[in-house]
Amino acid sequence: MVLVNARYVLKPGHRQAFLDDIAAIGYVNSVKNEEGNLGIDFYATLDSDDDLFMIVRWEAEGNMLNHAKTAHVAKLQDIKAAHLDHMVPLKYNATEA
Repeated sequence: MVLVNARYVLKPGHRQAFLDDIAAIGYVNSVKNEEGNLGIDFYATLDSDDDLFMIVRWEAEGNMLNHAKTAHVAKLQDIKAAHLDHMVPLKYNATEA
């Protein structure tokens, strides 16, 4: 399993607009319907109104690489350009306990 954890540091006051925009394009459901996707979740932090964490789980590296080529990822790039200050991505190879 491949686990991707990304910290999204959004522009001040943009968290809700970012969430609204990804909901409008059906991003989460599109990712969940991709081959090899085991789940995607977004979490708000308690100490900042401008941070979100995204965790995505994939069966294999190839599934993650194919994800990057999808139309909904291209749309996400536009949304990130409007709302994101910066992102800190981390990728792990993992096994379920």
